Amino acid sequence: MQKPKVQAVGGPAVVVNGALRAARTYPLLNPQAGWVRLSYISSGQFVTRGQLLLKLDLVPATGAKTTSLSPGFVKAPAPGLLTHVPVQLGPYLGRGAPVATLHDWSRVRATFRLSPALARPLAAGQRWPLLVPELPGRTWVGEVEPLPSLAREALVSLLLDNPGAEPAIRPGMHVRLRLPAPAAQVASSKPR
Repeated sequence: MQKPKVQAVGGPAVVVNGALRAARTYPLLNPQAGWVRLSYISSGQFVTRGQLLLKLDLVPATGAKTTSLSPGFVKAPAPGLLTHVPVQLGPYLGRGAPVATLHDWSRVRATFRLSPALARPLAAGQRWPLLVPELPGRTWVGEVEPLPSLAREALVSLLLDNPGAEPAIRPGMHVRLRLPAPAAQVASSKPR
């Protein structure tokens, strides 16, 4: 299936600022009980899929004939940015205990608050160019997610790809969307 073409804005336009966030965020939970022997993670760190996060001394299985501890490894299930890392060296971590929160920045959601007049030209599935001021000279393309019903204000989201082990678009960056100026705004700005 071919993607729709990227929308272009000709004539008077309005530039709208929006917010960026990871398209997917989920908690990383400890898969096995044990004591934290080594930690390779810190808050704000980007990790790759399969990267070693923790080394644990595992609790022996009930009824096991050995008293020695076996090592266990906690690895990143996906690439992303780690935040909320409560793990320290030494303490016991039960199965299912939080290790960190993983933000998958390989796909980014750009969100804009728009008036119904500005949101009117947007339709689900359309592709629009976006600018990230902190990354000059590059244009990103976002795909419009299904729109909520338009009342006084619409919250519009566009999804865009942000590939790489350490993606270019990062937390704290800004995003801008250029939309056609509403007809009423264009008419009122013309000299009489």
